[in-house]
Amino acid sequence: MRFSGIQTASKGISFFRLLKSLILFLAVISLLFNVIQVFNESHQISPVIKELGSELFNPFYNLKLVTQNILINGFYPHTGFFFMNIWGFLKNFYHFFLPLINLYFVFNYLFLFVRGVILGDKSRDFPAFLVTTIIFFLLNLVYIASSTNLPTLITALKNTFEIISRIFT
Repeated sequence: MRFSGIQTASKGISFFRLLKSLILFLAVISLLFNVIQVFNESHQISPVIKELGSELFNPFYNLKLVTQNILINGFYPHTGFFFMNIWGFLKNFYHFFLPLINLYFVFNYLFLFVRGVILGDKSRDFPAFLVTTIIFFLLNLVYIASSTNLPTLITALKNTFEIISRIFT
């Protein structure tokens, strides 16, 4: 017996797909606002690229900073005024989950790229996941090392490739 008011998951847009799309849309809008703010402050393109790279390829560092701030100041700030407390809580909640959303956003689209373009086979999810993880951590490593000097980058890449070669041998 089928109820007329209930749709199956295969028909229409499900609530979770709509929620996921809304969250990704808000993350992209937030990222664009961040980039526009950096450009308005500096009027140069290099800080914009650095900020964009920091948000996309180094979410672990941003999550570490937010977590340290929450540990020091608390997740629910007590300023004495109720609405400011709620606003501070919402800001902390937003700043805590934004790096996680950016991580999901970048990893998901990198996974789709690896699975569809690099491997060329959409049925091989586990190898695509492994290759995506390696590429993501290499991009993260290159971003972190690019803010330092070149010998550090070469040493970090050499150590990474040695670890990867030990895993597969």
